[in-house]
Formats: sequence, structure tokens, C-alpha cells
Amino acid sequence: MKHFSEKSIHTHIFIALTFLVQYLPAQVSPLLTQPLYGEQFESLEGEKRVAERLGELDFQAMVSQGIISRESMAGLALPLGIHNHEGPIDFQKGMRDMYVAKARFASDRDLQLDPQIMLMALKYLGSENDPASLTTLLDYRTEVLTPALARIAVRHSEVRGLFSPERRQFMDIIMAHLSPNVLMGFNLQELLPTEAGPYRAWINPLFKAYYYDRLLREAGMDFVAVIPARYDAMLSFGPFQLTQIALDDVHANRRLPEHFSPHGELHTLTSLSDQAEATAYFAYSNWERLSFFMQTYGGLENFNEYFSKTPLSPDRQRELRIWIAGVTACMHHQPIPTWNLAQSYIKVHEDLSGFSYLMFDFGEEERVPSNPVMLRQLKKYYRSSAEAYLIMKVYHALISE
Repeated sequence: MKHFSEKSIHTHIFIALTFLVQYLPAQVSPLLTQPLYGEQFESLEGEKRVAERLGELDFQAMVSQGIISRESMAGLALPLGIHNHEGPIDFQKGMRDMYVAKARFASDRDLQLDPQIMLMALKYLGSENDPASLTTLLDYRTEVLTPALARIAVRHSEVRGLFSPERRQFMDIIMAHLSPNVLMGFNLQELLPTEAGPYRAWINPLFKAYYYDRLLREAGMDFVAVIPARYDAMLSFGPFQLTQIALDDVHANRRLPEHFSPHGELHTLTSLSDQAEATAYFAYSNWERLSFFMQTYGGLENFNEYFSKTPLSPDRQRELRIWIAGVTACMHHQPIPTWNLAQSYIKVHEDLSGFSYLMFDFGEEERVPSNPVMLRQLKKYYRSSAEAYLIMKVYHALISE
């Protein structure tokens, strides 16, 4: 039997570990993975450290320093034209790559692509980038999202008289708290991945907000307006990943007047302003349907009683807005399971304190969506949007112009 000295054993262990490290997936930068909020959405106070480091970086620096991986972060690398490619940042290439990835997804599953998809890609690729479309995240919020919600608020004042007193109270509460930051949270969830790297590390909301800010500064609104959804074969694009199904769903809501709907077919909504307004219409329609669902099956009285106190305490207001941000995104993704989820929880909990983080926790008596995979996906959408909403409340103080 061959014997090894202690030194020889240590040498062999070192060589083995060195070999393994070469083939282990690289760790994701803390700039992406630093947790900023706890399980109850409490601040973990890491924003300033992340913001100070991010504020020095443009896209090329993030790629050069390995913060954005060319290989393992397709959701972040594809728009930049660098996915599995060693060249510099190239947004025209990035747009081509995203549409090619969408076509490949459909082809691999024998799905028929909507012909409008390639027409939209060719229209963008055949045009020159307008420098006037370059903007910042905060200007985008002020100039695009705020006016869209203002128009929906006017429409709400026109239709609220159609609702029962209980549903009118519910919708008034929702509209009072449906803020541009709520839409911004939903926007960041739809456009950017929730996880990155080979270990699927959770991406913190500050990195996502900063990434979107750089996208608006370096590529512009014209670019963002036609980013395709990669995981379907439908015409689906823009920062909210709108589909014709969503627009048709607003038209199909017979409890709202026929004129209460977005203007035009989806392929005509090529500006961010039009897309934001259409998204606000869809969000409003979903909230209206939830009010009807809660009135029919229970929970509406509990909700109104808990949140109708005037003035609402800061803690209760914060919790309500977190919930609205998360549920708005979930309803865009899967309306019916979300309605069922929200109504089921609110019906059996007269005390709604903590419901912004407890809504996905159930007792045996509570009715929940039957598909556990769907439930996990909704929880991911909910948390991603809620965290993004929270970071947008302080983004202006974290990232200097």
C-alpha cells in the first residue's frame, strides 16, 4: 500500500481544488445580488453601498469588469449585443439578437410566429437611432408614466358612478395609491430577469433600476419600446411586454363602457407613452375585475374597512402600496389565479396587518391556486415588483444625475 506524506496530501488537495475552481461557475457580483429587503420588505440598508459603486459605471464598464456576464446572463447581455460575443456594446446587434432568440424559442417548440413580429424588428433595424429618444429613468417616470396614470385617473372619475358603493370605495382606494412608482416596479419586473448566473441568484431591485436607467441613457426610448418578449411566439414587446391578449381583455370587460379602452391595435403602439397608457388601462381593468370578484365571493368589506381609515397611518399606507405593486404585476401575468389568491386571503383575514408579505402563506381552510408551480411563479413576480416599487421611492436620492 502506497503511503503519502502530509505535505504530499496537501499538495494533491491544492491541485484538485485548483482544478475544480477552474470549472466551477463564476460567482455573480454583489452589485447584482446584495439583498436590499428582508422577507417582510424591511430595508436591509445596503442601498448606499451598491449605489456608490454602480453610479460610476456605464454598460461597457459593467461588461469589462465582468459584472454583466457575456455567457451566463442572457437577459442582461442580449440587449447589449454581447451575448456569447466578444465585441463592444452594440444595440443594433442587441435588437437583432433578441428577435433571433425569440424566433429560435418558437422554432424549438414548433410554434408559429406572428408575422408582425419580424415587421416590427425590421422597422427598428432599418431606422437610425434618434438621439432625442435618450433620456433618464427619472425623466421617463415623470414624462411617460405620470401622464399615463393621470389620464386613467380622469377615466376613473368618469366611470366610478357605474360601480356599487362598496366597489366604488375599493376602486377609489386603489386609484389613490396606484402611483408612477407602482408602474415602475411592474415595468422593471417585466423587462428584466429576476435571477442571474448559473446559481440563479436573485437580482436586487437597485441593479435592475440602474440597468434600465443606463438602457434609456445609452440606447434610448425608441430601443426600449420594441424590446421583444423572448419566451412566446406572440407579438409582445416594450417595457411592459404588452400583448394583444391584454388589449383585447380590456375591450372584453363589459362592466366598463365600450370607449374605456386603449386606442389602436398592439402593433400601432410603438411609443412608450402609448404603451404606458395601454398598460394603465389594463391595470385598471384588472383591479375593477378584482373588486367584482371580491364582492361576489367575499373579502371586499374586510378590505374597505381596513383601508378606509382617514388618514391612513404611514405603516398601513406603505403596506397597501407594496401590495398594489405586487398584485398589479401578478394580474398582468395571470389575472384569474391572482384574483383567487387575493380574494381568498382577504376574505378570511379581518386583520390585514402583514398581508403584503403573508398573502402567499395559507392555512388549511383557505382556497389557493391548485397549481404549485403557478403559485411559486406568482410569488416571484410579486416580490420582484414590490421590491422594485420600493427602490424607486428612493432612487433619486441614491443615484446622482
